[in-house]
Amino acid sequence: MSGELTFRISDETGLEFVFSSGSRLDIACHVHLSTVTLTLVRAGQVNIKTAGGERSYGAGEVYLTAPCRRHSASYDCGYDLVSLCLRREFVESYPAAEIQKLCFEEIDRLKECGSLSADDAARLGQALRKTDFNRLFQLPASVSVARWLEEVESGSDSPAAQSSRFHFIRLFRRDTGLTPHQYLLRRRVKLARALLSDRLSIADVALETGFYDQSHLDRYFKKVVGLSPRDYIKSLHHF
Repeated sequence: MSGELTFRISDETGLEFVFSSGSRLDIACHVHLSTVTLTLVRAGQVNIKTAGGERSYGAGEVYLTAPCRRHSASYDCGYDLVSLCLRREFVESYPAAEIQKLCFEEIDRLKECGSLSADDAARLGQALRKTDFNRLFQLPASVSVARWLEEVESGSDSPAAQSSRFHFIRLFRRDTGLTPHQYLLRRRVKLARALLSDRLSIADVALETGFYDQSHLDRYFKKVVGLSPRDYIKSLHHF
């Protein structure tokens, strides 16, 4: 991934803000399974393509990326973006009013330290007021790791079990664009990001998250995050 990436994570709430900038960047079709993202375009242009069509966003506009929404993205014209990322665990832990209150507090903190301008904060705030985060996490029934583990990893070799297994994998891929195996790898990378944020060594994180070794983690981490674990640590800032 070209361009600059900076991750700012609140020590108080765990909310994450991602700052990205560069001249041009194309991102292939993918999904966010456990995160809602509000992205403010501070400069440049972003083109988002989904099954429903294509839309462009210019400077000053905010767009939302919902879970399980397959999309590709093109960033152009000297893009400068800031994304507020809300994870499922965060959204499920608070009522709607408290979610907005905590988000506004973190936005104000970033404004006070100069990471966000007053206009940036206002535009993100307007988008926050219009977003029902709990509704966005009402995912398709096939996106259930527990069900997949029960049906796909049951160990049964009977024709009926095989049929159910293949049918569920097809449903899962239809809804998410990923196979269950790819989904679980992404879950491991998500856990790896959290452990790296807690300052564990890369080698220890690889073992803790079920990768064969550090190089195995490096490969998948860079594919999902866009940075190697080492570069991710360098780009990570707590506030």
